[in-house]
Amino acid sequence: MKLREIAARPALTAANQEWALDFVHDAQESGRKFRALSVVDRGIRKTGD
Repeated sequence: MKLREIAARPALTAANQEWALDFVHDAQESGRKFRALSVVDRGIRKTGD
């Protein structure tokens, strides 16, 4: 079985070129659970560098 080659991703140069979605969940101290959808525009995301 061959591993297929993964194409290099082009660099992001502006906003709205790539989005990241993630569901997060937790519980409050009272025990009530909650979920949230985290949405990040990776083209404008800042890092701690």
